[in-house]
Amino acid sequence: MGVCHQNRSVILQLIDYHKAFDRLRLRSRDFGNIACVQSPSGVAYAICFAIIQLPAMIPMGTVIAVTLLIGAVTLPFVHRLPRAGVIGLGLLLEAAGIWNTFWYGLQHFFEFWGQMALWSGLVMFTAGALCLRLHKDGFPEKMAKAKPLLSALMGAFGVYYGWTIYNL
Repeated sequence: MGVCHQNRSVILQLIDYHKAFDRLRLRSRDFGNIACVQSPSGVAYAICFAIIQLPAMIPMGTVIAVTLLIGAVTLPFVHRLPRAGVIGLGLLLEAAGIWNTFWYGLQHFFEFWGQMALWSGLVMFTAGALCLRLHKDGFPEKMAKAKPLLSALMGAFGVYYGWTIYNL
């Protein structure tokens, strides 16, 4: 009984971290199905439960701010990166842009931070698409002209996100 209680409290602390408990509006009866970690099925259930809660626990603003700044710094020099670096940067920007746009931007569309998430997500998505296009067959001339603008926008969004997070 003591081991089960300890495991349940660890899972509750994990969920309570970043206030996922309040966001998901879980009730205490929802935790009655968590088996003791002594059994293999209990371990699998606890791992799956933690993975499901992961998007609610990641500090989204910090991840997006760092990704925006990485994109802003590396996009002007993307043609000098090795092939794997271009693909990695493109996939990072695409994933962060999709996450920012659809996970927060569209859910909070009429709020200020919803608009920031929507526009910064679209900028990251566009920059990622440019990187993946470069990997495939080089930049067309019109797309190459968009690199400084996208880099400046990502830098501005990243600095604003970072400054706001720092002041919290």
